[in-house]
Amino acid sequence: MTAEEYKEFRDCLFKGEVNFVYKKVDGSERKARGTLKPELLPPPKPKIDDGVEKKFIKKRRMPEDTCCYWDLDAEGWRSFKIGLLQSFEPAGGDVDAGDVELVDEKGEEEEES
Repeated sequence: MTAEEYKEFRDCLFKGEVNFVYKKVDGSERKARGTLKPELLPPPKPKIDDGVEKKFIKKRRMPEDTCCYWDLDAEGWRSFKIGLLQSFEPAGGDVDAGDVELVDEKGEEEEES
């Protein structure tokens, strides 16, 4: 996957729902429907400190080769290695991804249908 293709994928995640497929580390394939659009993310969990509820956002540094997303079906945070993304398509037509070509692990181009 090129840096430009990954940027396009990330842009789609921030704009709305995206259907995508990636290989998990164990070699199995995962079909996912995810997002990073703030309006579709869960609210931060409140933290109770000395009986006072405080809202906070836990920030975690992710490795550069990892993509984190909110899984809309599982309702939880998930992540995968960027190089294992096989295909993606915006859900519901709210984002135009154009013609997406991804490169497989052997370096051969695959055209998404």
